Amino acid sequence: MTDDKLIEMGYNKYEPTPIHTDNVEACFQKRVGDDRGTKYFIDIEKSKPWMHPHTGEEFPPSYEFTTQLCYKDNDCPLNLRMFAGCTAEQFEEFMEKLFNTGMFDYYEEH
Repeated sequence: MTDDKLIEMGYNKYEPTPIHTDNVEACFQKRVGDDRGTKYFIDIEKSKPWMHPHTGEEFPPSYEFTTQLCYKDNDCPLNLRMFAGCTAEQFEEFMEKLFNTGMFDYYEEH
């Protein structure tokens, strides 16, 4: 996965803010919706490359995915974080299946 690929997929890139940890190199966000409104947002944090302090092994940047859904029955927010190891396509597919269970409200409706 690359920054350019995420931008091609409709993600907007922005600089990390003070709420991000020091190891975050870049951030991305995508609004996911349909003609009814916004279902949810997907946020991606790209980590800086790093080296294991004991072995010296080098690790490339990784991408972590987060989102928040609102549970219909009680309006309680549900935060989800998927760590490195999946692709943006896989996370988007997972989120769409989860949203389509009918258990979650739209973030905002038109």
